[in-house]
Amino acid sequence: VDYGYTYKNMHWFGEAAISDTRYKAFVNGLLISTAGNIDMSIFYRNISKGYQTLYGSAFTESTLPNNEKGLFVGMSVKPSQAWKIDAYADVFRFPWLKSRVDAPSNGSDYFLQVVYRPNKQLDMYARFKREEKAINFNEEDDMLNPVIPMPKKSFRYQMAYKVTPEFTFRTRTEMAWYDKKGAAASEGFLLYADFLYKPNMKPISGNIRLQYFETDDYN
Repeated sequence: VDYGYTYKNMHWFGEAAISDTRYKAFVNGLLISTAGNIDMSIFYRNISKGYQTLYGSAFTESTLPNNEKGLFVGMSVKPSQAWKIDAYADVFRFPWLKSRVDAPSNGSDYFLQVVYRPNKQLDMYARFKREEKAINFNEEDDMLNPVIPMPKKSFRYQMAYKVTPEFTFRTRTEMAWYDKKGAAASEGFLLYADFLYKPNMKPISGNIRLQYFETDDYN
């Protein structure tokens, strides 16, 4: 069963489900326009460890909608016509075991992005993201797999400039740190430049990219 209700500048919505094994799933959200330039969203999910669905798709940290409880709070602010700030915080818990996680675990995800668009020619943004999940980490080859939190941080800056109506130049720099001060510490760096060509009213387009990156490992 799903439901929704709108009152003035608020919209509340949700859905509840139960599988034939009597495992339950609930999701509830609230969208609020607190001012002409501020939007907020709150979303809570509580999905049982044994809940199964063939075609279900939900706002969850896991790929499949099961074995998760979490609360998401997001905000979008436009202080002026050229600036926009987006941010969210998501905290979640997995009450039972998962792939590569041999115990109940917690996690979090934080995001901040600042966008600057002063005109139709220039578009740039800076983004910071921090995510932490638990995972098996058995460096000493113990009998049982210790489950420890593994934080990952990343920073990105991107700029796109329309040189002419047909040509656009775009560049991105991104840095990532995985378990920065832990036993599995690694980091990576990426830099690329794009040259895009897209003429109006013509059936052709193309782009060229020059890219350089360094990474310590898969993470």
